[in-house]
Amino acid sequence: MNEMTQIQKILIQKLRVEKIISQVELAKLMNVSNASVTKWLNGGSIELSKIPLLCECLKITPNELFDFANEHDISSKDYEILEKIKNNRCLLEVVERFK
Repeated sequence: MNEMTQIQKILIQKLRVEKIISQVELAKLMNVSNASVTKWLNGGSIELSKIPLLCECLKITPNELFDFANEHDISSKDYEILEKIKNNRCLLEVVERFK
């Protein structure tokens, strides 16, 4: 399953099924428009820099968001994406909380 399909699946689960947060609340917490969240729910792309905050809002880890069992089970391309997220200096603190 590709990343965006997995993100879409998780968003639908958390927002529509579990209802842990509303779409409007998520948009406010992430400082994005409601239209952006709608785009993500419809399978649109999300900026890498937003992934750690999205995970925090949904109370999941990046591995859960991308459906990675552990770092040994992911492709090198997916590992590079995770490394980019981890290396984003502004968001490193948030990522570290998910280890």
